[in-house]
Amino acid sequence: SQSTRVVLSAAQISTTIEDEEVILHVDSGAYFGLDGVGGRIWELLDDDPSVGEIEATIHDEFAVDREQVETDVRAFVAELESEGLVRLVNDESDGA
Repeated sequence: SQSTRVVLSAAQISTTIEDEEVILHVDSGAYFGLDGVGGRIWELLDDDPSVGEIEATIHDEFAVDREQVETDVRAFVAELESEGLVRLVNDESDGA
């Protein structure tokens, strides 16, 4: 849901090299590289944002149709979760 928080996994380390986010999954040894919108989403994860906050930022910064942003952001976050790079936290008790 829009209020679900996206939290970086403790099983990853990442850095920025030139214009790319480079991520290592410590347990599996797999490397990932993100640039463009994916890289921007990864940068936003430093603050444990909600899915809705990510969608709003991407919509504002990239001037993409809101429906498309929702579809793409949710698919991307699901992929990050399936790779063990993030975990999703339902935090509806904070009033957000």
